[in-house]
Amino acid sequence: MKLNKLMFHLVGTILFATSVHAAETPSARVWQSDVVENYLKQGNTVNVLTDLENDSRWYGTYRVKSGFMNEDDFNKAFLQLNLRVRGKTYISDKVGIIGDFWLKGTEVYAKRDGVTVDDFDDFDDKVAWEQYRFGLEHDDFGSLMYGKHSATWTLFTMDVGSQGLLDTQGDAAQKSAGKIMYKNHLDNNLFLAGSYDTDSHIYGVDVGYQTADLYAFQPNAFGIYASVHNGQPSVMVGNKAIVGNVNINSSNTDNSDTGYARADTDLKTWALAGYKWFDDDYRISGQMAWSERDPDESVEDIRARGWAEGGLGYSANLAVQTIPDNFSGFSYILYGSYDEIGGTSMTPQLEYWFGSPGLRAWISWTWEEKSDDITRIEFQWDF
Repeated sequence: MKLNKLMFHLVGTILFATSVHAAETPSARVWQSDVVENYLKQGNTVNVLTDLENDSRWYGTYRVKSGFMNEDDFNKAFLQLNLRVRGKTYISDKVGIIGDFWLKGTEVYAKRDGVTVDDFDDFDDKVAWEQYRFGLEHDDFGSLMYGKHSATWTLFTMDVGSQGLLDTQGDAAQKSAGKIMYKNHLDNNLFLAGSYDTDSHIYGVDVGYQTADLYAFQPNAFGIYASVHNGQPSVMVGNKAIVGNVNINSSNTDNSDTGYARADTDLKTWALAGYKWFDDDYRISGQMAWSERDPDESVEDIRARGWAEGGLGYSANLAVQTIPDNFSGFSYILYGSYDEIGGTSMTPQLEYWFGSPGLRAWISWTWEEKSDDITRIEFQWDF
């Protein structure tokens, strides 16, 4: 409760400071940010916080996403409504206050074996922070932030299509609060990122080389990264999550960000990742990860119970996506993954872009070696 109150006061202070500084004297600096630079031309300006002549830029973006998935005896429909505000206000020649606040509301209706397991809740199923980050950013030395985010950053190279991110062995908590974070993309293209969870003491480190942010639409851009975290690696087998580094006999989960205690706080998950644009026609991305398995645990047992005391072994992901001319027309994705627990999966996906990557619809089919196949139909609108 005390931490929530502290966050509330810090957010209020940041927003007040940005509104006050917007009236100060303009400078000759070039506005820049490694955290929000890729969103400068998207969404609506938040006028009360923004003064372009005085180096204060804040934007509001919105997302509506809906979809349906079918996996044999399991069916799920969902609707998401998202609100996101992000930006930066300079308070000195090279230092600025930075923030990224993303709130998501989700409504889910699901059935298993014909029985409703998640009922319609009048659009009040779940409203929560998807992520938030705020702090200070120096133009040369990067950003130091506090908030809710993932343990490592470069797994997002695989944020491609319906199956993206599911088999990367990222920390099972996905995005968790209470983190101190650092991020910097240097002028020589070196990329550095790190996180430390003040509650669970889970950390993550990323080091890489990138010519543009991994989410940027930039012809011929590329990036290559290495990362490590000491959390709980996870993969998916169908719609079932498999979590590694679990002490099933402990009810004290203070050392983790999931409902499972960590078995070994020193167990590390290592990963390599990269992406490459070919002109602006298509993009290839790949990732491989490894966490040491316990030789006394069989793959069959881990898959049946959904957890492992040790790591999850090797995993690999590869994706290819074509980009339609002028962001209008069909986009084709082929996504393949392998991990020791779930085996191989292949996902062809057909998308249609309505003049922007922010407005698209798609259908995908995932073949699973060790589980039932999955069909998805989804729609997303960012504005």
